[in-house]
Amino acid sequence: MSDFVISEQRFDEIFPDRDPFYTYQGLIDALHAYPRFANVGTPQTRAREAAAFLTHADFESVGLKYVKEINEANYWRKCDDTQPFGCPAGREAYYGRGPIMFSWNFNYKAAGDALGLDLLNDPWLVERDPSVAWATALWYWNTQNGP
Repeated sequence: MSDFVISEQRFDEIFPDRDPFYTYQGLIDALHAYPRFANVGTPQTRAREAAAFLTHADFESVGLKYVKEINEANYWRKCDDTQPFGCPAGREAYYGRGPIMFSWNFNYKAAGDALGLDLLNDPWLVERDPSVAWATALWYWNTQNGP
């Protein structure tokens, strides 16, 4: 998706101090799962959507400096035991990861199902693969209505 409204040069300017994990190519690869993202409407509309998403990512990950949630004391709180699928990777496995600090077992399950990945059993994939990190952020952005 070389016609993404934000160029690699601009991405580098927006996030000059980001963790090397967050690659522009990872974002571009993730866009294949959401081809309509920032790709519909006028150039201004497309730019606004991309800017809003990247602003959210900037806020949640402190300028893309963090790949995972830094408050480890709260990791166990991101397991909702009331879900029928439980927390097979362990109660402390569903902490925030990626550009929007994607968290909770039910989000890992739903995003994994949508992306064809077993994120419920391997949530660590989000912090190992930049394209998966961006894809989960795009999944959340495109499917959720609120926090």
